[in-house]
Amino acid sequence: MGLPEVDDERAFAIGSRQDAHVAERMRSQFPGAAEAIRTLGVRYALHTATGHASDHVDAVLRGLGVRALFGVLAGPDLVGVDKYRPGFYEPIFALAGVTPAEAVVVDDDPDALTDAAATGAATIYVPRAGATARPRFDAVARSIREVPAALDTLVSAPR
Repeated sequence: MGLPEVDDERAFAIGSRQDAHVAERMRSQFPGAAEAIRTLGVRYALHTATGHASDHVDAVLRGLGVRALFGVLAGPDLVGVDKYRPGFYEPIFALAGVTPAEAVVVDDDPDALTDAAATGAATIYVPRAGATARPRFDAVARSIREVPAALDTLVSAPR
């Protein structure tokens, strides 16, 4: 058809730009997230551990207008371990300069939180809509909006 061939590197760059473009426009997918993050960012050092590529979460946080509130944005691409494999959280804590005992992991996936708890980190479960599991974690927030209060309560309680 007369179109030039696109090598893998160029195709990856095009896909990454498209992913960032979409991610930056996802604010409506996370109602209350930006406000909760701003509240947390005033009181705590924020880092993120994600199952997605770190550049994707960077784009989402920029789209929410809160990227500057985060230090480390780590995904499997940076730590070399899938989120659902042993050893995922330890290098992220090291990158963030915290021990597991100083960390609190917030997630909507009970399996990820179980792995985080196994390192010694505190955990806050934010169940997805319709979740029926009743896992035991350090705190539960019914929505992202409740995470600041759950974290404040957790931090003030003895462990």
